[in-house]
Amino acid sequence: MIVVLHAYSRGNAGDGLLIDEALALLERLGTPADRVRVVAHDADSFSDLPDVIGAHAQGGGMGRRVLGAAALLSGLAHPVRTAIDEAEALLAVGGGFLRSGRWEEGARTMLAHGGQLRAAAAAARRGVPALYLPASIGPLRGPAGRLLRRWLLDIPSVFVRDDRSLGLLPHACRFPDLALLRLARAGVAPAEPRQDGPVLVAARSLPGRSGYSDALRSLFQASAGRGDLLPVAQACVGSNNDDRAFWASTGLTQGSVPTLGDALTATRPAVVVSVRLHGAVQALLAGVPAIHLSYERKGPAAFSDLGLERWLHSARNFDPVRVRAQVDALKSDPEPYWGQVHRALPRLRAEAARLDASAARALRLPAAAVPGREGFSV
Repeated sequence: MIVVLHAYSRGNAGDGLLIDEALALLERLGTPADRVRVVAHDADSFSDLPDVIGAHAQGGGMGRRVLGAAALLSGLAHPVRTAIDEAEALLAVGGGFLRSGRWEEGARTMLAHGGQLRAAAAAARRGVPALYLPASIGPLRGPAGRLLRRWLLDIPSVFVRDDRSLGLLPHACRFPDLALLRLARAGVAPAEPRQDGPVLVAARSLPGRSGYSDALRSLFQASAGRGDLLPVAQACVGSNNDDRAFWASTGLTQGSVPTLGDALTATRPAVVVSVRLHGAVQALLAGVPAIHLSYERKGPAAFSDLGLERWLHSARNFDPVRVRAQVDALKSDPEPYWGQVHRALPRLRAEAARLDASAARALRLPAAAVPGREGFSV
């Protein structure tokens, strides 16, 4: 049995995508889903999978969950520790969950993920194969950060998706985000351009004070005469991941807010403007050009890997007039955008093959067959 660690919730489409990509990797390496156990924060959201256990104690409210997380972190008996101890190999999903900047962030990370990482590090020291898939790691400040770094150094294979993370760990290896490698494997089929199509705006709450919310309102004001902006939600779970609650707080919505996935299918949009990276990649997978308003290092890294830096902006201080102008340009002629994506695909395909080969070595599994050019669509 291979145990997949650090899953969060399918209520966040990006996190669900990363779990699906981890399972697809194992499938390519000869391990089907019925030989995989997933450890998830929101286990109920992964009811489609054959074997899922909760990362913390289930039921009994938040207090019991915190006590369960503390028990796992402190090394006491816990179902997750038992699963890790019995595993043939350990695979951690990608993402951005291992960070300790302010002490509050470090405490949250230790409770949510520290116990799994500590147990995985102990297993790795006993010789159990362990691999952490491409993630953004850090900052690693304070006591919590020092512990996280110590345990990460015990994990023999750690993949990261940005250069700042690469500088934190001497044994880390840089790969593109798993969502980009999925795009490379699936290929890109641009949808028929629709100048009259809506513009989907996938936004979320951001920590700290900035001009983000005001700029977002200005973007809607600059588009008022067109009436083509449609708010959508990519994540609807947890206090910090409820995009619908964020939209309600802005006063920019009336009625229900559809999910990005549903809107991509139902509305045939012309462009997507997304604050979440995986929302932008989800749009590309659907053949819709995306502008990314980035708030973390993963965004610049991914859009650089795609050659799309021109359509990348800082979420905290973007120019709404410039973003609106780019939306109009993409509506009129998306070919320069797709040309950049297609030029990036060969390198991303090579990276996808490299990741599969590296994962096979790290997990001591048979290498995946490397498809030829005919194995990929463009």
